[in-house]
Amino acid sequence: MSESKKKPIVLTIANNKGGVGKTTAAAAITHLLSLKGKRVLLIDTDPQGNCAQQFGIDSTDDIGLLGELLLDRVNRNSDAKHAPLENYIVKSPVVPEIDVLSGGKPLNKAVYTVIFAVNSVVAANVFRRIMKEADMYDYVVVDTSPSFSSFTDAVFMGTDWVLAPMLPDKNSIDGVNTLFKYLAPIREEGEHDIRVAGVFFNQANDRSRALHEFEPLIREGWKDDVLKTKIPVNPAAVAGAINDDQPVTLKYPVAKATKAYKKLVEEVLARVEA
Repeated sequence: MSESKKKPIVLTIANNKGGVGKTTAAAAITHLLSLKGKRVLLIDTDPQGNCAQQFGIDSTDDIGLLGELLLDRVNRNSDAKHAPLENYIVKSPVVPEIDVLSGGKPLNKAVYTVIFAVNSVVAANVFRRIMKEADMYDYVVVDTSPSFSSFTDAVFMGTDWVLAPMLPDKNSIDGVNTLFKYLAPIREEGEHDIRVAGVFFNQANDRSRALHEFEPLIREGWKDDVLKTKIPVNPAAVAGAINDDQPVTLKYPVAKATKAYKKLVEEVLARVEA
């Protein structure tokens, strides 16, 4: 009897607030997981495709697009033979060990078709099936856009763990609160529990007044959901990596941000693999 394949752990990076470093975090975590020997698929659900670009993949390419995959899975009836998942995946030219399923601008058309021409329930089922197809991977890391929508619902319904970066400011913290409220009904309706891998401070400056004001309150309010690791302010390294289409952990392996992301990954793995 052949051994049954194991579903990958789906880790989604989310916050209902832009500019908190979701894409940088998703790219760094994906890269560090691959360095640990994990088989990783990165899914970039943002039509801008910035996370895919950090792995050297142009979001305007006609291959490897998430939008095309969604349309294929929705447009064909259950008896039709779908093109295999591998047809839509691109191997990163920057880190060949990492596979990428990018969104790009065609994703907008696909989302409109899947959500509005069909319905969000079908979209959720399609995304869950795609996750089951990805059984050749240990992890699927999903980068999300800051604007939540019915498509975000579908992504969350196929997610195992949510990781939320935030800045030490009120708007960013409100974004995490909105995320938690947003997840509540999805968790009740979903076929499996969506768990919180953690919330972490990004671009943290231990000397800043804002961090000293907000951190004790956040840790008291969200308890164990708040991770110990904080990603320090490291603008030169982060910007330099983005400009060179690389994760910061690859471009600057000894940067402060990279060292912190390594600790963050260890902390997250201790939770999701427990």
